[in-house]
Amino acid sequence: MHVHTVSILLFLSLIAAPLRTAEATNYHLKFGGDFTLSDHNGNPFSLVDARGKVVIIFFGFTTCVDICPTALLKVGDAMRRLEPLSEQVQPLFITVDTKRDTPDVLRDYAKYFHPAMIGLTGTQVEVESVASQYRAPVLVRNPDENGYYVVDHSSKIFLVDRDGVLANILNFEVSADDIAGRLKELLEQ
Repeated sequence: MHVHTVSILLFLSLIAAPLRTAEATNYHLKFGGDFTLSDHNGNPFSLVDARGKVVIIFFGFTTCVDICPTALLKVGDAMRRLEPLSEQVQPLFITVDTKRDTPDVLRDYAKYFHPAMIGLTGTQVEVESVASQYRAPVLVRNPDENGYYVVDHSSKIFLVDRDGVLANILNFEVSADDIAGRLKELLEQ
């Protein structure tokens, strides 16, 4: 079997693999954790910086045409539904395309979905390491003859509790109401 085909199959199996949620198993997930990347203003940002808040993490890239904007619109809508509780929630958008997603691009993109959203970046290795911590596969495709490329990535939305522990993973199909409901549950804990 061709190496490219094997890597695609491996990637698809990782995305399709069922993930248990804290709600379903009644214990915290055993992956996730703290990390440090650069925010869209060029400052270091660690997950510990958001301690005391519930955190939403989404891995994606700004030139994604379907999954990323749809998921981030739902996150932004959920944040607006939480007013004034949204001040206790920190949404994070972690780029998986560090080549094209410069801090300026990330700042404009993240703020479009919600003013509190922070865009995070780093080297491609750093970002993929954080994605791996969260079991969020990333595969940067080879560029075509015009230099255009896509990045395959997880469509999951990760929720981290006030103590910095990964508490839930939501599927892409979840509604803004469901996201807001899960956030409220974590805020009440």
